[in-house]
Amino acid sequence: MNKWNKRLREIEAIVDGLDDLVSTGRNLVRYDMVQMRCRGDEKRQRCVFTLSDQLVLTSVRRKNSTRSSKLIIQSADFLDNNRFKLIIKISLDDVEIAKDTLSILQDTEQTIDVVREDQKVIRKVIELANLIKGNKEKLLNVLDEMDSENTLRLRSLNEQMLSNPDLTTVHLAVATTNGLEIVPLEFGSAEQRAVWETAFREAKTALINQQISAPPAQLKSVIAHQTRPGLQLCAATVVPGKRPDSAPYIWLCASDKFSGQVAILSLESGDPCIESCAGIGNAAVTAACTVPSPLRKRKRKVRSQKSIEYFARSETLLDRNSSGESSESDDDIASGQITVWIGNDDGEVFVVNSTERIRTRARERVARLSNPVTAITSAAGYVFVATASPTSVQLLRFHTSAERLWELDTPVAMSHSLTRPILAMCQVGRRLLMLSGHQIHAMDTEGTGWEKPVDIVASSDCLQLITSSGSVIFCCGRRSTNVYVVDAFSLKVLNYFGIATCVRTHLDGREDIIREHKMGCLRISCVTVATSQLWIGTSAGFVISTPLHCAKTQPNRLYLYAKWDIVARVEYWFQ
Repeated sequence: MNKWNKRLREIEAIVDGLDDLVSTGRNLVRYDMVQMRCRGDEKRQRCVFTLSDQLVLTSVRRKNSTRSSKLIIQSADFLDNNRFKLIIKISLDDVEIAKDTLSILQDTEQTIDVVREDQKVIRKVIELANLIKGNKEKLLNVLDEMDSENTLRLRSLNEQMLSNPDLTTVHLAVATTNGLEIVPLEFGSAEQRAVWETAFREAKTALINQQISAPPAQLKSVIAHQTRPGLQLCAATVVPGKRPDSAPYIWLCASDKFSGQVAILSLESGDPCIESCAGIGNAAVTAACTVPSPLRKRKRKVRSQKSIEYFARSETLLDRNSSGESSESDDDIASGQITVWIGNDDGEVFVVNSTERIRTRARERVARLSNPVTAITSAAGYVFVATASPTSVQLLRFHTSAERLWELDTPVAMSHSLTRPILAMCQVGRRLLMLSGHQIHAMDTEGTGWEKPVDIVASSDCLQLITSSGSVIFCCGRRSTNVYVVDAFSLKVLNYFGIATCVRTHLDGREDIIREHKMGCLRISCVTVATSQLWIGTSAGFVISTPLHCAKTQPNRLYLYAKWDIVARVEYWFQ
C-alpha cells in the first residue's frame, strides 16, 4: 500500500492541476501515450494514466523543446523528461468500451499467424523442390510466386497493425455533461492498443467485483440530545468543512407542523456528534440544500465573445485545452461563502452562511415566497426553488448580484407547463431534472427550453425521490416499494427492482402485528448514492444498500440494516 501511495504522489507531483490522487485502495495500473483528434481534425499527443478506479487524461510536452518531438513512453525517464497538464479525471464507472473492435484485431492476429505458418511451409517446400533432379522450373516458379504473394500479404497485415484505425483505436463512451460522448484513443500500434484495452477491462471487472464483495457497512445511531423531543427529521444536507482537508458537517433539519430546527452534526473527531442546535422558522421544514460559493469570471486570453459562447456550448473532451497554454475562454472561480438554503411550509427560504451556525443574525437573510416550498437545488450557478399551492406550481431561479450576493427579493419565475408540485430536483450535466406527478421533466439550464416529459410510474402515483450516479438516475414514487433505474440523458427506464421481498424476509421472525403493520404501509422514504452503493431508506425502519453495479442491472445482493428507531430521510448520513 505504501508503495502505491508513493507512486501516486509522484504522479500527482508531476501533473499540473492534479490533486487528491492518493486514496485508499487506489493504485496505478499503467500509463500510455495516445493521439486524440481535436477540433479541425488536428491530432495531439495525450497521456492516459489508468488507475484502478479512474482514468486521468493529460497533455504532454517535452521539457527540453530542442530535442526530438517524438515521445518514447518506454523510456525510463519518460515521466521526468516531460511536462504533464491535467485535462480531466474520469471515473471508471462512467466509461465503457463503445465500439468493440477487439474482435477485428484478434481476427487480424490470427490471419497473421496463419500467413506466417504458410510462409514457413512454402519455404520448406521450396527447399524440397530444389532437391528434385529433373525438370523443376515450373514448380519453383509457382512456389516463388506463392512466396512473394504471401510475403506481400504479411507486410500488408503488419502495416495494418500499425496504421489501421480499426485495429489501433479504442472508442470509449464517456458520460459527460452533454450526455454520452464517444472518445477515440489512437495508440501507436495494435499491440499497444490490445494491451491497454485488456488492462482496462480487467480494471473495470476488478472494480465491480470489489464493490460487490465489499463487506456491509456498520450502522451507528447518533443521539440528537440537543434537539427538542417530538420533532421528526425531515431533510438534511452535507456542508463542506472549514478547511479543504477537514471533515464535512451534516445539517439535519427536524420539524413538526409548527416549527423547524437545525442540528449541526460534526464528523471532525471521527465519531458523529451534535455540535449545535437552533430553531428556524415557525413552520415545517420541507427542503434543504448546500449552495456552492458564487462564481466570478476570471479573464484569460480571449479572442471574442462569440468564441466564448461557441466553446461553452459545443466543447467536448476532444476540444479541451491541454497543450499547456492558456485557454481562449473565461474561467469560473469560486468567490464568497458557501451557503445553506432551508425552505419551509410558510414559503420562507432561509439563507445561512455555512460557518455561521444558525445564529439569529444569520436568519435575517430570508426570501419570503407566496407558496410553500417543495424542493431546492443548486445548478449552473443559480439556485432553483420550487413552490406549490393547490392552484399553482412555481419554479423560481435565484441569481447573484454584481457583488456576488444572492438577490433574494427578485427571483426569476421560469415558464413551464407543470400542473403538479415539483417534489424533487437533481442536476445531471447541463440539465435540471424535476419530479412532477408521475413524470420526469428536464430543463436545459442554459436556456434552450424543456424536453418532453417521460412517464415513470402509474398516473395514480407521484414521484418523490431522486438521486444520480454518472449516466443513470434512481427515482421512487411516493407510495412505491420499487426503485426505477433511468438513463439520465434519454430518460428511458432501464430497469426497476423492489425492496418488499427483502423487507418481508427480515420481518419473518417478528410478531404478526408488527409484520402486518410494517408491510401494510411499506414505502421507500429516501434514496442516495455514497461509497459506490445505492442506499435506500424505508418506512419499516430498515436501511438497505446494494452495489451500484447491481442496482444498475438487477440487484442480487441487498444489505439490510435493522434499526427500529430510525426515522425518514437519513440519506446524507452516509456521505
